[in-house]
Amino acid sequence: KQCHNFSDYKLGESNVTLAEILTERGYATGAIISAYVLDSQYGLDQGFETYNDRFEEPVRNLLYFSERRGAETSRFAVEWLEKHKDKKAFLFLHYFDPHIKYTPPEPFASEFADNLYAGEIAYTDHCIGQVLEKLKELGLYDSTLIIVTGDHGEMLGEHGEDDHTYFIYQPAIKVPLIFKLPGRTQPQKIKHLVGLIDIIPTVCRLLGVEAPSEVHGKDLSPYFGQNQPSAQNRYLYCESLTPTRYGAAALLGLVTDRWKYIQTTRPELYDIVEDACETKNLLDEQPVRARILQDHLKQILEQTVRKDTSTKVDLDEQAIKRLQSLGYVAGDISEDFDFDQSGDDPKDLVDFHNIYKSTSDLILQKEYEQAEKICQQLALQRPHVYQIYVLMTSIAREQGDFDRAVSHLNRAIEV
Repeated sequence: KQCHNFSDYKLGESNVTLAEILTERGYATGAIISAYVLDSQYGLDQGFETYNDRFEEPVRNLLYFSERRGAETSRFAVEWLEKHKDKKAFLFLHYFDPHIKYTPPEPFASEFADNLYAGEIAYTDHCIGQVLEKLKELGLYDSTLIIVTGDHGEMLGEHGEDDHTYFIYQPAIKVPLIFKLPGRTQPQKIKHLVGLIDIIPTVCRLLGVEAPSEVHGKDLSPYFGQNQPSAQNRYLYCESLTPTRYGAAALLGLVTDRWKYIQTTRPELYDIVEDACETKNLLDEQPVRARILQDHLKQILEQTVRKDTSTKVDLDEQAIKRLQSLGYVAGDISEDFDFDQSGDDPKDLVDFHNIYKSTSDLILQKEYEQAEKICQQLALQRPHVYQIYVLMTSIAREQGDFDRAVSHLNRAIEV
């Protein structure tokens, strides 16, 4: 099932999580979370016996304790493994360090002074290594199934986006998926298209557990042998509804082994094998292929079970500020999945998006006058975006100007 925009919705209780599956089968289950984006209020604690999402120490001079360093996450993991070393166990570790702004600790900051993002990744790799060393110390490493993956990459300026959440180009959606199998030491690469939705069915098969019937993913275990099955046509869905906050069209995408189709105001078609950076839109040259992929995209959207509206999350002011401190923008999105192409194209608003996000940093740094000035400029460009006036309300309130705050809030309600 889909749950769009974590800041507005939570995982509904009708969903079955891997933690629930394994808890019912006698596994000790734990999760250690590194950032507020996976706070238990979003329903992701479902099925876990322990869910460590409390952040006691400030990081990176944030005003809200919204993130912990990887070393602290690994320390909690080592303690958890020691406590559960004699039990069947499932541990979910969440590391958050490789996120903007990139501030790796020493010695990684010096070693990667020219690429701090790489420094964050190297630091995270080091922290994961601490957990692996504990497994070896306990004599559990060889018999443990370990999966390392990510939920997104970073755009790093490609196509005009600074980090992630806006576009669905390859740098943002292509992530590592690494399985360390019990007793296996020989590396192997699966060349076929796979997705994160494949993790649960694969884990269930490897553990001899029946996967829930509603799981959409594919069991990858047949690919773990020397004789891999032949490739089959596969279509994986991706989306970004972030542009709809600004009144633009959504980005709805379909990816195959070779092709990517993006449905939006000005649709896009890329050969991601020959054009990995997605610089040449082949829509005009390959109209038939684009139409076929568009039809498959429609079928996927029609078959997908929509989220239950009861999973809506009401965030308080502190929760919103925590998300903003991590670089996320909370606010309503449109879930209109038709192919109406009359709206603004997201490609034309990426600069607007980057500037809008920058106001959150300014507010957190108490640069209220500069943030207000930017908001006023944004409001002139797109006066119908009510979130701008909500930001201006926050600025006025922080400055103690409650009359102005009420005025901005009324404007937000009007639009």
